[in-house]
Parts: sequence; C-alpha cells; structure tokens
Amino acid sequence: MTLYYKEKNNVLTKEECDFCIHFFDQFDHVKEYYENNNTFIMSLKNLNFKIKDKIINNVLSMFDLKLNYDQFVYWPDNSYMGSHKDGKAVKDNHFVSITYLNDNYKGGRTLIDNKAIKNRLGKTIVFNSQEIEHGVEKVNGKRYTHIAWWRINEKRI
Repeated sequence: MTLYYKEKNNVLTKEECDFCIHFFDQFDHVKEYYENNNTFIMSLKNLNFKIKDKIINNVLSMFDLKLNYDQFVYWPDNSYMGSHKDGKAVKDNHFVSITYLNDNYKGGRTLIDNKAIKNRLGKTIVFNSQEIEHGVEKVNGKRYTHIAWWRINEKRI
C-alpha cells in the first residue's frame, strides 16, 4: 500500500459501534438520501460526543490533518460506490477516513487501487482520497460507517 494509506484495528469497541448505529437509526428526520450510490447520510457537524472524538483522535495520530466534516453513512442492500478520486466537488478534501461500524454483511469492501480492504468492526482506514482511486463493492446486507473528510494541516507562520 502507498505511503498515503494507514489503517488501525480496534479503534472502536463493538459497544461503541452499536451505539453509533442505534444513534443513526433513531433520527430519521435528519438523514439525507444520496442518490448516486443509494446511501443514507447523517451529518455530524456541530455534534460532539466521546466516540466521535475517539475516531478523530485516532486519525490525528496517523496523519497531521484538520477535519472538514464527518457523517454516519448507511449502505443498504445492493448499494455501492464506483471507483473515483475525491476533491472535485470540495477541493480541500485531501484525505478520507472510514471507520467500520459493523461487519455482519457480505461484500461492501472498500476498494483502494483495486485492492479489497477487509472490513472489520471498529477498524479505521485513512488515505489520500485525491491521489488514490477508491470505491465500495456492492453491499449484501446493511453496512454502517463513519466517514470523515480531511484537509492537510498547513502550519501557520
């Protein structure tokens, strides 16, 4: 894997992942439907809680980045994301982090440079999403993730 990719297992416990899924499932009124890949999104902007902080601090231990925004994403049966690079819609999205909140589904693996990454509950991956082709293979079941977009932390003089 490239220098711009890192992963860390056991960032969240099963209980923490279950909490995130339950939190997502109980707030239908704040979810958005993303038609391009048939997913449902809950923005976490302006929401602060310990589990989110735990994910963010783990990403910051891997790369020197600044958070742009983050969200929970529900990937229903048959959803997928074609191969792409980020940064076209939002230019300062340099990196993405994905934390897997469950692994009780088939398929749905993250594809990075056409290599399938094993989805493991509580695992976080971080990579340069402007440089690395990535996507999600077809999900068979229900897939939940925490996804965050990051910009490079340019030190102020």
